[in-house]
Amino acid sequence: MHIALPDEGSWAADLRHLLDDSFALAREPQLGELLRALMVEAQLDPAFGTRFRAEFLERRRAALATLVERARQRGDLPAALTAGFAADVVFGVLWYRLLAIPQPFDHHLTEHLVALLTAGA
Repeated sequence: MHIALPDEGSWAADLRHLLDDSFALAREPQLGELLRALMVEAQLDPAFGTRFRAEFLERRRAALATLVERARQRGDLPAALTAGFAADVVFGVLWYRLLAIPQPFDHHLTEHLVALLTAGA
């Protein structure tokens, strides 16, 4: 699955674009079910879990890290924000909503995450 690396000119705009794209996929019922099934299998089968983390999860973290580094180079990233923390927040929220609570992946969620991850920029 292709991971878009938007360059909208600012950290906030790049992050918003990435979140909107990610959340649009998560809203697709069949894809949401598939992602839940893959995560379950990753917990049950260590070999599959290793491949899933390397080929799926880490690729998404790396894409977000690229956006963080670009923002750092532009000088519009909060000083204390790391790529790892940004990924933990973004993907932690995504997986929590997919696996644990039936809350929407909507514009409000995007804006809350953008506000959190751009504070102090």
